[in-house]
Amino acid sequence: MKAKIEDMYPLSPMQQGLLFHSLLAPGSGIYVPQICLALSGPIESTVLKTAWERALMRHTILRTGFQWEQRDEPFQVVYRESELSWVEQDWSNTQADEQAIKLQNFLAANRSMPFNLHRPPLMRITLIRRTESSHYLILCHHHLIMDGWSAGLLLQETLLDYVRTIQDPDTTRRLPGVQSRYADFIRWLKDQDPVQSKSFWETRLEGIQTHSVIPPNASAHVSRIPEMKETTFSLTEDESLHVRQFTKNHGLTLNNLLLGSLGIVFSRYTDNPEVTLGTTVSGRPPTLPDAMSMIGLLINTIPVRMAVSQNQSILSWLKNIQQDQSSTAPFQHVSLRDIQTWTHQGNPLFDCLFVLESYPVTLQEGAESGLIHLERVTFDEWTHLPLTLLATDGPALQFKAKFQSERLTAKQVDLLLQHIGRVLKAISQGGDQKLEDISMLGDAEHRLMDGWNQTSRTWDPTNQTLLELLNSTRTIEGPAVTSIHENDIFTFQDLHTTADRLAHQLQKTGAGPEDRVAVYMDRCVHLPLALLSIIKSGAAYLPLDPSQPLLRLQSILDASSPSAILVDGTQNLPELEWNAPLIDVRHLDAETQKGSMQSPRFNPENTAYVIYTSGSTGRPKGVINTHGAIVNRLLWMQDQYQLDISDRVLQKTPTGFDVSVWEFFWPMFTGSTLVMAPPEKHRDAEALVEMIRSEKITTVHFVPPMLDAFLEAPGVETCLDLKRIICSGDTLSVTTQKICHEKLPHVALHNLYGPTEAAIDVTAWNCQSKKNPSAVPIGKPIANTTIHLLDRHMKCVPIGIEGELYIGGTGLARAYLNQPGLTAERFLPNPFRKSTNSDVDPHQSETLYRTGDRARYREDGAIEFLGRQDNQIKIRGQRIELAEIDTALKSHPAISQAVSIVSDSEGRNDPQIIAYITLKPGQNESPIMSQPEKVLKVFLKDLLSDAMIPRQMVILDETPLTANGKLDRKALPKPPEQVRPKRVLPRNSTEQIILQIWEEILGKKDFGVMDHFFELGGHSLTATRTATRLRKQFEIKLELRELFENPVLADLANHIDALRIVSQQDVTTDSTHIEVEID
Repeated sequence: MKAKIEDMYPLSPMQQGLLFHSLLAPGSGIYVPQICLALSGPIESTVLKTAWERALMRHTILRTGFQWEQRDEPFQVVYRESELSWVEQDWSNTQADEQAIKLQNFLAANRSMPFNLHRPPLMRITLIRRTESSHYLILCHHHLIMDGWSAGLLLQETLLDYVRTIQDPDTTRRLPGVQSRYADFIRWLKDQDPVQSKSFWETRLEGIQTHSVIPPNASAHVSRIPEMKETTFSLTEDESLHVRQFTKNHGLTLNNLLLGSLGIVFSRYTDNPEVTLGTTVSGRPPTLPDAMSMIGLLINTIPVRMAVSQNQSILSWLKNIQQDQSSTAPFQHVSLRDIQTWTHQGNPLFDCLFVLESYPVTLQEGAESGLIHLERVTFDEWTHLPLTLLATDGPALQFKAKFQSERLTAKQVDLLLQHIGRVLKAISQGGDQKLEDISMLGDAEHRLMDGWNQTSRTWDPTNQTLLELLNSTRTIEGPAVTSIHENDIFTFQDLHTTADRLAHQLQKTGAGPEDRVAVYMDRCVHLPLALLSIIKSGAAYLPLDPSQPLLRLQSILDASSPSAILVDGTQNLPELEWNAPLIDVRHLDAETQKGSMQSPRFNPENTAYVIYTSGSTGRPKGVINTHGAIVNRLLWMQDQYQLDISDRVLQKTPTGFDVSVWEFFWPMFTGSTLVMAPPEKHRDAEALVEMIRSEKITTVHFVPPMLDAFLEAPGVETCLDLKRIICSGDTLSVTTQKICHEKLPHVALHNLYGPTEAAIDVTAWNCQSKKNPSAVPIGKPIANTTIHLLDRHMKCVPIGIEGELYIGGTGLARAYLNQPGLTAERFLPNPFRKSTNSDVDPHQSETLYRTGDRARYREDGAIEFLGRQDNQIKIRGQRIELAEIDTALKSHPAISQAVSIVSDSEGRNDPQIIAYITLKPGQNESPIMSQPEKVLKVFLKDLLSDAMIPRQMVILDETPLTANGKLDRKALPKPPEQVRPKRVLPRNSTEQIILQIWEEILGKKDFGVMDHFFELGGHSLTATRTATRLRKQFEIKLELRELFENPVLADLANHIDALRIVSQQDVTTDSTHIEVEID
């Protein structure tokens, strides 16, 4: 059709952004505001419709459509005429409660109906008759044509026109003609100085570090049209009155008070002193004539940067925010895209938008006349952001949250709104308090988290030492220790008798409580004997793992000063330099044979063992673990998993790894049999399968990477005697859990977590085969242990929000050996310990151990491990969790193991993700072998966001592991240097045309058909222009999202060729297109 037009001009920057997101997610309902007025009083619908028709002719923006296919730059067209979209419905025969449900359904359906952006009006009016004297008036419009203030003005103006017409149909009190048009605002924008604006925003946002306010979820990948949900929260009318009174008393605006409240909450959510949110500003400059009465899209979205200083008074901080916001007034017209380009390399500055809704809808003249009365106004709108917070000021201040359900759960958002409300109420109680004094968590949350830490358990008998625990089995006649590679075997009686003699010899060297005896032995039946003898002597054992480098072992010896060293003379291990007596466990001296061991006098606070773990400075640190700590850990484990004399436990963990402690001592006090694996075989998956099967092993420990290898080994399904697998030391993936349950359905899988500094493990989780979690939790605290997830101010973080994991309780190590400074740094005073002695839980430790690990509570109290405090990265402004990439890669049917790292070896400040993968057996002919990047990038496209897809994929024969079975990241090979592929020239006419269009729009040359549109500098506006040019050039229906889905030129060319074939087979006329004709 042809339509005559009145005017034509460019889009404002805000309109450009809204058009882009509308085209990217057509039919999603985003940026389609909806206002519902509940009116009382009889309404003459024909008169009201006529008033709306007059409004349509009065305001040019209501007769505006948008074109983006005929020119490189989109533009808006004002038509001389446009037909009002008007619908009437009669619900007067429907009951009131049914009407409420019907209204909600109608509003949802009405909002989701797409507008034809070419054809005005981009609004529709619905009048619903509730009763003879009450109606709903619903205005639904596209945000491209007007903002909330304009919509309020339009409603007020139209209803006033209606009232005056009813009062006097021939009235001379018609509304005055419109003094300004939206084109005036476009011209005003064009006259602004971009240099000044750029300088202001660059200064204001200099050095900005953005932090997502969205908690990490199962996946950061969101579909092109994400599912949106909403929830609401309201203050009471009394609470709202307090808030308004506070703003009035202190000269603050409600908007800035609400921004401050959000700043405090999100600062604690992100555990960062700086917060950046988005907010909308009116965009009605005082220098623009009649700006306040103009109808159109004048609002703009700008970033709000807040520095949250905990020791500052609330009032002074809020006034600083207000002053900062006032300083942006001359520059609030600048587009968000420009701000992001100038200050953040074009990357998003925020993922949460705050809007204080303000609509000048009053019907004073109608109410005074008794013709019509406004009962209430409700507003609804969806944006493209993962979280939008809408605040409405009324008798009761209300918050409405719109959120993407793939990124947030309803419970998370409900809790967020409660925290905002709690902070807002706390602020309004008085401005003299400091920010740190504001409590965000409610009593119910504190009680819930306190309840998860109610783990107190008294063991019978109390105050046992490890020696007393182990002595309980000395009369058992059954096998205590056997070996797969040796003929030796110890019964419990033999083990204790021989250990007594060896302990006597140690005592003769002076070994006793608080002394350390080193054990330098490979795995054999005499190794547990050596450990038991040291415990019996009263000393603490210090393992020297022969698989560790000699220099490291020597540094441990030098730092720990052992009083004696136990060795096995038959093993011929490399020699170390020591200044202590050397005792061969296989050759006790004659004097020892004659004497008897003296029962040592010590208590649960004495040292049981010292294990050295890696230090951040590169210097190993010795962790002093006590008898009370390890006894609590062992008794909890027995209470939980119930070993008995029929069980056989495989000892395969090196002694330098603290898991070996329970492997040695758990069967030793329960009467079970300890089976010693051959040295070095603990990393041979096929050998482990054979050992477990032939030795009828019932209990075994695996570090997750080694469990992956074990589950892939041939014959793993034949390990029928296996009852339980204990997993710890690394992150257990959902994929590994699933495979374990599939291949070993008869085996219980347990996921444990704990550092060496807290007696092996502090949390535990029984993995469940019938559930499909997004992550395998590390569980809940074990007996007499507390877990605290805290922010940098040692305050509890909310449920679902990540914090640093702190440990308290009986299991804590005493200190680091001879390192008081490091001990004070990592073992901090426990702020949760009750002050009155009578109330102190005997298991509530005086200190908390700061792990440096990040975690969060699930809603059921289980804890999810999120990685190290310093292991979070950002790529192109997006927070990246490397574990999520690994999980996605391992879901590929050909991939066995995967680990991702970040590399910036060339120092370009352009970090790249590198993925190392190992393939399952029989994949030698897989396409992944020859083209890993090409195959896996296609596979990952549906699982991860673009920024998370690794740039390089390196195939390994096997994943390097440490001696403890953990992933050895330092041993990963350097990825092959990526040579930029030679420019591939166009090979057909489609590629040639696309290349020319890209060159013109991007302003670049010297790239080829294998290049990526967005890596060449493309962004939202250039993508819109490119899609427009391609549609016009090839005469096809190409959606904007299809460019995002095919960003590589060659892929896009193939896609366009396919679309051309389809369009030739089914040629139709696009009835939505309007050909413009300018007089």
